[in-house]
Amino acid sequence: MSNSLTQFSFTVAVPDPAATAAAYAAALLERAEAGVLVEVPDQAHPVFGEDPYATPPELTAVTDEDEPHVWLTDDAGESDLDCTAAVVRWLLRTQGGIGPVFFEWADTCTKPRVGAFGGGAMVVTAVAVEALSTGMLHDQLLRFVTTWEAPSEPMATDDLPMCPICFALLDDDGTCPEPENHDGV
Repeated sequence: MSNSLTQFSFTVAVPDPAATAAAYAAALLERAEAGVLVEVPDQAHPVFGEDPYATPPELTAVTDEDEPHVWLTDDAGESDLDCTAAVVRWLLRTQGGIGPVFFEWADTCTKPRVGAFGGGAMVVTAVAVEALSTGMLHDQLLRFVTTWEAPSEPMATDDLPMCPICFALLDDDGTCPEPENHDGV
């Protein structure tokens, strides 16, 4: 038997990581006391979303003078992505989190299985969540390559007029359009 896992690790910048971690711990406790392991009819938790059975991510306060943040992770592969997005939205709405927050996840399996590996990416703001899985990406790439027409003859890279310093394509007059990328060269 194999187990499917969804794993991720990312940070969200917040003004006071310790207070945020304490508020998250209190929300976890409130959720548990509300009977998360029993049916909670038609109630969405303000932090963890609509599914009372969803496993939330781990949240760790990281007090760094230059960039205070909280770290969200799931090494065990048990967290629910919708629940994680709800936690990130809560961080952005109530804890002074700086967004948008972008993170990637990996779908893995404890034993090699066809179709058991993948993942995706998600962007979360205070008001919206958008995700793209590798399956969705495969569909988009397949549509692209089935409509793409290859050039009749391969183009040699020597035929492309490129800046020898930053490799940008040169303008029609032969000048580099991005001289700011030359870093004093």
